[in-house]
Amino acid sequence: MSKRFHNLALDQSREDEDQVTFATLTLLEGGKTPPGSDLAKRCLNSFPVSQFSCDLKVSDRTIQKWKSGQEPIPENRKLQIVGITKSYFISDLNQLEDEIDRMLMNQYGPNVDGGTY
Repeated sequence: MSKRFHNLALDQSREDEDQVTFATLTLLEGGKTPPGSDLAKRCLNSFPVSQFSCDLKVSDRTIQKWKSGQEPIPENRKLQIVGITKSYFISDLNQLEDEIDRMLMNQYGPNVDGGTY
């Protein structure tokens, strides 16, 4: 994996995570506006339907209806969707960083960068 690709992936993950974090913090700090349907739909489009249906304990069909706009996303589910998406991004980012660390270790050995790998 090239360093450029790694940086682009990290930048995109951080940007998406920042949007999710902003929406979450707005609510936690007493904001009265829950995450909008657009943000919740973007979150739903970020990961497979089966992941969301399992974590939200709803059917795949329900998730598909929310994604398509056939049914509105319930207000109480929007924050859950945003929070779950944030945890998915963090998990993926951690896996990516672990893979990069393994690649660096294989390429340069354990003493690269003062032994931090």
